[in-house]
Amino acid sequence: MMAKGVLLLADDLAMLEKANHTLWDRCADLEAELRKMRNVLPERSPCSRCGRRDGLDAAVDDSMWARISGRTDGGGLLCLWCMDELAAEKGLQHVPVRLYFAGRVLFSTPVDEFTDLGWSDSPL
Repeated sequence: MMAKGVLLLADDLAMLEKANHTLWDRCADLEAELRKMRNVLPERSPCSRCGRRDGLDAAVDDSMWARISGRTDGGGLLCLWCMDELAAEKGLQHVPVRLYFAGRVLFSTPVDEFTDLGWSDSPL
């Protein structure tokens, strides 16, 4: 009877070890996918906080940047997700930002700059 119980326990342990190994494999797969998502545009500068490189940029005025980033020299680069998280942690609400996209060939431009591009009518 004792040997049968030990055998069942060994089988259960083997099944748990296999499940644990599978779980770790899945975690590694998810981490690899997350790295890919954070580096959609590897030629872009990374966020100084999380390392994301996605080409989505936001501009805020200098005083708001100092409040969000904690930097008073106007330097640094934070992705939108980190800017939003830091602003929320500091209790800021409804922070106005100007959003930009810088892809491989597409780039955004403020609506008031369309005439500078030679467009007679704004497409927006």
